[in-house]
Amino acid sequence: MLSELRKTRNQQRTERRRQALLDAAGKVFTRQGFHRTLVSDIVAEAHVGQGTFYRYFPDKRAIFEALLDRFLANVFEAFAGMTANPPQDQDEYREASIVAIRQATEILDRDRDLALLLLREAPTVDSELEDKVSSVYSALVTIARSFLDRAIKEGFARPCNTE
Repeated sequence: MLSELRKTRNQQRTERRRQALLDAAGKVFTRQGFHRTLVSDIVAEAHVGQGTFYRYFPDKRAIFEALLDRFLANVFEAFAGMTANPPQDQDEYREASIVAIRQATEILDRDRDLALLLLREAPTVDSELEDKVSSVYSALVTIARSFLDRAIKEGFARPCNTE
């Protein structure tokens, strides 16, 4: 039976390998695009065998989607602070908005090539990923609308049609 420490270390090692594969896939997809990338390209970049790849992902599409999910989670995380601690006045609203937008912009700028690749090519992979990208845009609109609706309700933004 494995000790809790051993289980924790195994889980950490597994997650590090998974993240390393995602990092390698991001580099290869950015360089070659989704459709021209092979699993063998990703494992060569990651310096692992194909068997290791298939322990973590069933196919190229799955790692592409995982890469998209990781990227989007980072972007949406930029708005978490504003959601968890809603601004209480106009100055807080302005400052929280600036911080959230700056954080999201920094993520997009830092990984610009990856962002462009993911948002441009995901809809070309299949209809499921096309729907996912579309829902991301809708979610961003919903976040912006909810922040603006709250600001209007609290009186620190002028009334307007947020639709």
